[in-house]
Amino acid sequence: MIYSCSNHSVFSRGSQVYKSLLYYAQVQFNTAAGVTVNRANSFFADEVTVAGNGTFGFWLRGSSDGRLHSIAAEENGIAGVYLGCDATGPGTTTCASLGLTPANDNNILDSYIGNTASQKFGIAVDPGNARNHILGNGNGANANTIDDLIDENPTCGSNIWYDNTFTNSNPGKDAVSPFCID
Repeated sequence: MIYSCSNHSVFSRGSQVYKSLLYYAQVQFNTAAGVTVNRANSFFADEVTVAGNGTFGFWLRGSSDGRLHSIAAEENGIAGVYLGCDATGPGTTTCASLGLTPANDNNILDSYIGNTASQKFGIAVDPGNARNHILGNGNGANANTIDDLIDENPTCGSNIWYDNTFTNSNPGKDAVSPFCID
């Protein structure tokens, strides 16, 4: 299945989306995000490729209890996977400041994020998004242009980053801040 349109290819809104599944799909070349999961709960994406989209491969905007497994996200304009509410991508804007709930309790597992040095961030988490598990993800040799992995919460907040393969992260390994991304 290949989804391609001028804006968002999959757009979920509100409580009507519950326990939804996107499986074995290619979502490519949209002018905005490839897949936007907007204020949804209990969603699952497995073996999905999101590539060449204008902003994000996957945008989890105010969505919780989701699972992205074995996805490939590359050549997207801003980030392969973005947990946040600001349409311009990672920074200091919180979902609460925009009147939205954060993206909490999500799992991003065993996925391949970026390999052509054309997207800025691999996986990005904005401040206030919490209790997310980012585990066992990797990226290619050329990685992403700014950071492969970024968590804007101080010391990653309650997010767990473990067993990821990456070159650059924020926070990174330094003497000033504890290293919370692994």
